[in-house]
Amino acid sequence: GRPSHLTVAAWGNDEGVLLAVTDDGSGFAKEVQAGRGLASMRARAADIGARIDIESTPAGTEVRLQLPLSSGIPERTAGGA
Repeated sequence: GRPSHLTVAAWGNDEGVLLAVTDDGSGFAKEVQAGRGLASMRARAADIGARIDIESTPAGTEVRLQLPLSSGIPERTAGGA
């Protein structure tokens, strides 16, 4: 809890995109990982063909989303949604 810094980074290549969000908070206990919020994040990532990895330690938490270019996300049209 109570991070003082948050870093968001994204990279891409011909295979896909990696998005990483890292904070320097105190992390959370392993038992929390079974909660509905994190399970929902994993399910939503899987729905679009992505993978999410969450690592939490007393030094902070990092959430990484790996999204292949061939994901199930529909392309936006020129006119909006």
